[in-house]
Amino acid sequence: MPQTAAQSTPSERSRRSLLWCRGLVGIGGVLAIPAAALAVGTFVPAVPYLGTAGSALLPLFAPQVLVAALVGGALAVSARRRAGTALAIVGLLAAAAAGFVMERHARVGSINGAHVNLLAALVPRGLGSATPDATVTFTRVDGQDLELDIYRPKAAPGTLAPILFYIHGGGWIAGDRTMQAANLRWFADRGYLAVSAEYVLANDTRATWNTASAEVGCALTWITANAPTYGADAERVFTFGESAGGALALTLGYAAAANTPMSSCGGNIPRVRAVSAEYPAVDPVTFYDNPDPLLGGMARQMVGQYLGGSPSDFPVRAQAVASASYINPQAPPTLIFIPDNDHLVPIAGALRFIDVATRAGVSVRTVRFPWADHAVNLQYYGVTNQAMVQITLQHFCQHGGRCDVDQRR
Repeated sequence: MPQTAAQSTPSERSRRSLLWCRGLVGIGGVLAIPAAALAVGTFVPAVPYLGTAGSALLPLFAPQVLVAALVGGALAVSARRRAGTALAIVGLLAAAAAGFVMERHARVGSINGAHVNLLAALVPRGLGSATPDATVTFTRVDGQDLELDIYRPKAAPGTLAPILFYIHGGGWIAGDRTMQAANLRWFADRGYLAVSAEYVLANDTRATWNTASAEVGCALTWITANAPTYGADAERVFTFGESAGGALALTLGYAAAANTPMSSCGGNIPRVRAVSAEYPAVDPVTFYDNPDPLLGGMARQMVGQYLGGSPSDFPVRAQAVASASYINPQAPPTLIFIPDNDHLVPIAGALRFIDVATRAGVSVRTVRFPWADHAVNLQYYGVTNQAMVQITLQHFCQHGGRCDVDQRR
């Protein structure tokens, strides 16, 4: 007769126990080792490929990495094997690294007046997870309707809402107006008429260096002309954007301050009260010359399609789209967020822009996030995104925007 579990021999029980322990160690390793690799890449960003992956992923998913590392280490150590103990140590170190990054980014937020909810940061949610209240066509270009999304503010009887005008990133060749939809809803809930415009994207056969800014300028002209329809104040306009959109936001706001025409559909672009730019691609030359082995090719593709070639091939075009070309003493107060480990858009260009703008008399406030990479705020509840939107709200509040008492999630 076959043996029952109670009748199994010591050798069989030992074999099952060994398999069970190996399974625990294996699962622990699957969780702890990648977390540790990301930690190494985060703190040693110069390591090819690993540095890029670590800087991009660990700060963005720090709460989830922390939990995975702790669970992996706990499973491994429960196996009571030498390998399990080693993996537990690896998991503990990785969790500590993730926690340290979270704490430092929360501290950056706190120093700048933001109140970060660390428990909320455990909940994954993308920035595109919101629906606008209306979508309208503001112009038509070469047979293509260009649209903008509108997020209406909460009712405030007797008052006009300031306008928050968002320009999406994507290296001028990708992205769309929904990229920060959840953040736009967050601003609308705090009294802003939030607007997100699209513009024609560049590709291999269509360079848009001379049209993108004018198209978003057209969108801004349209929404201010129609401000009464939406209960908004055309005299209180604020712009923000990320990456390529951040550069366009700066260019548009600075050009408006200098009364430089920048609308493809005519009309007057209103003066912008303040600008917020997240890791902006202000310098096409530095962007194109990106030496990163993983993202350098993408950077060259973005700039090359936008300009129709390299900056050295088209230096006049490169200068025309460089945000520094529009610096003037009347430029609006500016807030710039910089992730110190940006592997896609080298921060040298933004730092030079900040220096030149400051010396020209522009009020520039810089907020830097250590060990962070490009697009570090793509998680809605993420520590960095929570900090960024609150700091931006305060920046706009200080320059005539709405001031919300409870800025937190």
